[in-house]
Amino acid sequence: MHVSIATCLVLISWGMAGQQPAASGISRTTRTQQAEDWVLANQHLRVVLRSDNLTLSVEDLATHETWGSDPWEASAGRISLVGKGGEALTVSLGAAAQKEIAAIPAGAGQNGYGLRVSLAGFRSRMGPVREDRNVDHALAVVLQVWLARDSPELTFRIEELHNSSDYWRVETIEWPLRLFPVRTFTDDGYIVFPDEQGFMIPSRFDKAGYFRYLNWVWERIAGQAMVIDRGSMP
Repeated sequence: MHVSIATCLVLISWGMAGQQPAASGISRTTRTQQAEDWVLANQHLRVVLRSDNLTLSVEDLATHETWGSDPWEASAGRISLVGKGGEALTVSLGAAAQKEIAAIPAGAGQNGYGLRVSLAGFRSRMGPVREDRNVDHALAVVLQVWLARDSPELTFRIEELHNSSDYWRVETIEWPLRLFPVRTFTDDGYIVFPDEQGFMIPSRFDKAGYFRYLNWVWERIAGQAMVIDRGSMP
């Protein structure tokens, strides 16, 4: 099985004319004695990829605001599988036994800086019940993280997905997982959805946030599960 998926995030900053250019390119930074992380940077953004759990943080160099990763499980992402008997299995990307991160060499037509993350040796939390249902050596994933050279544009691609299991079928890949969260009652901000005529969800329940026809947004979404896979606004 081979899958190619791309997700693009464009972070737009105000007041960028007065900022000082940052050192652009790919570098490494030491976080602990055991961990050395990867850094992608241009004059707009500084992206840090943690080498152990594969989570990311992004600093907006114009405002010095840092956007973090999943605050609940410190998870980069996960693969959901379905067995022949209908049972579900989830494996974490960060829990892969084999992790290889490498800079993507600059080539013709590549406008930016990229990292390739190769993962294999996935294990479920409880381990396999039977050997023929083991996923340890059945899954392999290659991911890409791209930062544009001259703009605040960050792109995530699933370059390859291989599944050799006769029992498990890959249903979904969630990556990056819960990137740039806004936490209720902790952060003072909004989540903006480009759907229909657009709507804003405030992170605090007592703040104003409205949908169409001035309906209070929390009355529209409380207790509901919403899946928006195609924004209808530019």
